[in-house]
Amino acid sequence: MPPIIHPGNSIEKISDHLKKHEKPSGEAKFGYYLAGLIEGNGYFGYKGLEILFFEKDITLAYYIKKRIGYGSVYRIKDKRTVKYVLIHRAGLKYVLDLVNGKFLTKYKIYQLLKHKYDKKFDTIILPPANFSLKTNH
Repeated sequence: MPPIIHPGNSIEKISDHLKKHEKPSGEAKFGYYLAGLIEGNGYFGYKGLEILFFEKDITLAYYIKKRIGYGSVYRIKDKRTVKYVLIHRAGLKYVLDLVNGKFLTKYKIYQLLKHKYDKKFDTIILPPANFSLKTNH
């Protein structure tokens, strides 16, 4: 059955088959992408980084692991969740270089400072970024 079009309205066809999520190209875009994942459901602790994913997003957790080059992916028992865990020093330094200055809130910056990532990796933790969410990952 064709869509009903009311006078003065326009209809844009939306496909039933949505394109798979596009992975970021380049280091800078990946840094923004990763910063968003960490702000959404990640945690910087004393020993490392953890990011939780819904079980259907396990391929994304493995993509992050492969792209960073370090870490492990675990299923959480009795939950529909998987967890990416990164404790390797070189991997943490790489992530810090990627996301530093790309967080939108102070919360993750506070975690980095609380656990002395600035001293561990001899770097200055940058303040929150100021950009439009429509312009990048």
